[in-house]
Amino acid sequence: MGKRDELVRAYLGALDVRPVLIHAGPNGCPALIGLEQQRKFDLFDAFWFAKPQHAELVLMRVQSDFRDIGAERPQGWVDLPVRQVRDRLVNAAAELGARWRTLAVVKADAERAVDEVLVHVEKSRQEGRLKDVNARYKIHREQQAAKGEKSIPYSAYLADFTRQLVVLAATNADQRRDAERLRGFSHDDLPKSGHSGWDRSNRYRRRSDSLSE
Repeated sequence: MGKRDELVRAYLGALDVRPVLIHAGPNGCPALIGLEQQRKFDLFDAFWFAKPQHAELVLMRVQSDFRDIGAERPQGWVDLPVRQVRDRLVNAAAELGARWRTLAVVKADAERAVDEVLVHVEKSRQEGRLKDVNARYKIHREQQAAKGEKSIPYSAYLADFTRQLVVLAATNADQRRDAERLRGFSHDDLPKSGHSGWDRSNRYRRRSDSLSE
């Protein structure tokens, strides 16, 4: 049904949120703040905003503040300890009314949602409620046989189905709650076209109205 860590990454990747990242220089100063992960430096903290434009707006505000006090350096560096940079970011977000969550909270939400999807799929399998999935897998095998090509294993097909449910849970997550509980989802919500072909931009991607505040 897919490795849990991979499913968590899939969930995080499907969220319509954007983090502002604070990296630490030597001994925590200077600090590096921006929207991109910098693998050469230690990540000190991350603030995940419900709307990408909120992340950009908050970043612009704190950069302006750092420029005003002469602490701004080129390429996103700030000549201040990382804790001071974090505190200023928190204050700027509050001033702008931009809601955010920490990386730990976002990841915990993702893990909880993935675990619920895994339980949902396993229970459905045990209770014989994956008939539509099995029917589509049979069609896949027949189509591959007709082309003289090898079909993918059923375990891989089920893993892809599970991943689609995880992505669907993420894209439909209500930002006013920590995680979507998969209530209301059915196998009919998923594409009927076989193993692959899941496209975030297609008609199966639905967004919660609550994303537009």
